[in-house]
Amino acid sequence: MKTWPALILIGCLTACTTVDTTDPVTDVGGVGGGTALPVGRDGLIEREPDTCKASQYQTAVGQNQSIVPTLGLNRPTRVVGPDDIVTQEYNPGRINFEVNRSGQIRRVTCG
Repeated sequence: MKTWPALILIGCLTACTTVDTTDPVTDVGGVGGGTALPVGRDGLIEREPDTCKASQYQTAVGQNQSIVPTLGLNRPTRVVGPDDIVTQEYNPGRINFEVNRSGQIRRVTCG
């Protein structure tokens, strides 16, 4: 008869849980009026391909990060080093220039 208290406790605990079936939305524009993007079932933001036109800047790959200001970009950009701490919010209009330890651009992406 010692199993009854355990079964009652388990029943009470499972009765208190809820499941959220709504589709969450992430505000990628920061506080106060950004663009809302749906979050996928796996928790990742569903992204459109090349929303920031990063393909136009693939010629920068292999060059030094010092060329970024000379590209004439009129949208948000960031240069990200291998040990840099960056925010994880996704901005579909921002261009990311990922550089290696020597400052050479190794990848250009949106986000």
